[in-house]
Amino acid sequence: MAGPAAATRRELDDLTRQSVELTGASDDYDQLLERVGSKRFVLLGEASHGTHEFYRERARITKRLIEEKGFTAVAVEADWPDAYRVNRYVLGESTDVDAQTALADFRRFPAWMWRNTDVVSFVEWLRARNDAHSHSETKVRRGQRRHRAVGRLASHEVVPFVGLLNNLDDFLPRPAALTPNSAQLSGELRSLH
Repeated sequence: MAGPAAATRRELDDLTRQSVELTGASDDYDQLLERVGSKRFVLLGEASHGTHEFYRERARITKRLIEEKGFTAVAVEADWPDAYRVNRYVLGESTDVDAQTALADFRRFPAWMWRNTDVVSFVEWLRARNDAHSHSETKVRRGQRRHRAVGRLASHEVVPFVGLLNNLDDFLPRPAALTPNSAQLSGELRSLH
C-alpha cells in the first residue's frame, strides 16, 4: 500500500500535467475558458493580496469572461457602500469623473487593495465598455450588455459579498439616491437583515 508521500507525488504530477505556463500571450487563458464552458459562476481567488501580477491576471480573465462568455456580474470582496459607488460609476450614473474618484471610499479595506493601477484600469475598462454598448444597442445580446456593479438584471454587476448586511444602514437610508431597481433590491435586502 502506498503511503502519504506517494499520494502527494501523484497529486503533484497531476497538477503539473494540468498546469499551463503563462507567457503574456493572448491565448494564455484559452484552456481555462474552455473549461468554463457554459458555467454561470466562476470564482477567482488569489494567493496574495496586493500583488500586481494577480490583480492584472484576474482582470485579464474577467474581461475574457465578460467578452467571450457573456458573464454579467463581478462579485467582489468589499463593503456595500464602497462597491455601490463604483457600480454607479461603471454605469455612468454617478458624478465621479474617473475610476480613481469612484474608488475613493475604499478606506476600511486597505486602500492598496482597491485603489491600485490594475483595479483602476479594470474599472475604467468596464465603464468604457458600458458606455460603448449603452448608446448603440436596441437589443441585448450575449456579451454585449452593460456591465454593472450592483442592480439591474440585464447589466453586468460588481456585487459586494463581504460586510453586506453589516453595512445596510450606511447604504439604504438614502432611497432618493437609488434607481428604481436598486430601491427594490434594497427593500429585499433590508428584509433579510
